[in-house]
Amino acid sequence: ERCACSAFFAEFNSVSRESAQTGYIFQRRQISITAAIPTAFLTSDRVCPMSFADHDIISARYFFPRQQPLADATLVDVGEATLACYFADFGHDLTVVHFHGNGETVADYLPGFAQIFGHLGANIFFAEYRGYGGSSGTPRLGAMLDDVAAIREALGRDDQQVAVFGRSIGSIYAIEYASRFPNIAG
Repeated sequence: ERCACSAFFAEFNSVSRESAQTGYIFQRRQISITAAIPTAFLTSDRVCPMSFADHDIISARYFFPRQQPLADATLVDVGEATLACYFADFGHDLTVVHFHGNGETVADYLPGFAQIFGHLGANIFFAEYRGYGGSSGTPRLGAMLDDVAAIREALGRDDQQVAVFGRSIGSIYAIEYASRFPNIAG
């Protein structure tokens, strides 16, 4: 017997295939991802054996990785993957951890954006995602939430000297960082 999330994804895949053939997005059976997901979990008496956020369907819809390696990457080991981040240390007390959008890489922000932060009085740590830039691994929404702890450790700064910033999907990771480490500067 399948769990609720497996049943949901079977239905979601069916609707997605039909949508691609007919040009209608989730209107054929009037299914919506925001409505169907809570129903699938609330009506189930079984625990889903996999993380919903790490499902292939979610990753395929939310992530658009492209390889763009950095020559001087700051490597962060997250267990299953190595993130190729970038740290511009200008000698300031404050460091901003930047989480980019889902269609971007760290390299898109270099060198200009890093220099702007330096002129504003902050160091900048550009966090890269699994499968993006020069990072190994595969993007997985849920697994990548755990990556914020490894990024914090690699940064090696006191929480009071760190502020986080997220653009687009990066806001999820900035919020996760702030939630896990509430003593950050901002």
